[in-house]
Amino acid sequence: MLNAPFLHQLATRLLPGGRLEIATDNEEYALGVDAALREETLLENRFAPHAFLSDVPGRKPTAYELLWRTEGRKLHFWSYARK
Repeated sequence: MLNAPFLHQLATRLLPGGRLEIATDNEEYALGVDAALREETLLENRFAPHAFLSDVPGRKPTAYELLWRTEGRKLHFWSYARK
């Protein structure tokens, strides 16, 4: 779902400073999301210089996240903002 054309559509609809927050526990999907985010010139990475974080300080975990962590899954969190 989060491929380059779709991310571009999302980016064009965000107001300047508007945020896009993405999370996944799927490693293969994470690679595709990361590549698509890096290509989108309307967005800037709020976690730079890191591509993503495995844990976001101060963020309240969801029930899914707690389950994924108990299962030992690697989590990926992105935060981008419209330039």
